Amino acid sequence: MLVVWEPMLPTDLAPPVSSALARLSDRRAMQYWDRKHLVAQSLRQAPGGQPEFQCCDDDGILWDIAGVFGRQARWADAGPRAEFLDGPVWLVKDRLAEAVARQLAAP
Repeated sequence: MLVVWEPMLPTDLAPPVSSALARLSDRRAMQYWDRKHLVAQSLRQAPGGQPEFQCCDDDGILWDIAGVFGRQARWADAGPRAEFLDGPVWLVKDRLAEAVARQLAAP
């Protein structure tokens, strides 16, 4: 799991503190600070676009959104097209889990 933190509020001046990072206790999760929203911008440029999502677009910046990518997905100049992309994360957790299970079951 890749978790990307980015500044969205006026108070988001620095990377998240340890207490925020600790919300994800799974050691397989890798967390990064993306001050310039490079990941969100790259996802917007995915060849073929992204699947339709219901929320989490603030002036063109994707935030509080979860994406699931196929095993063959590779990051190039633009982000890969997601198999699932939606949010906010806490509202789509069941659909997110289903998308992950589909990817794990895929040959």
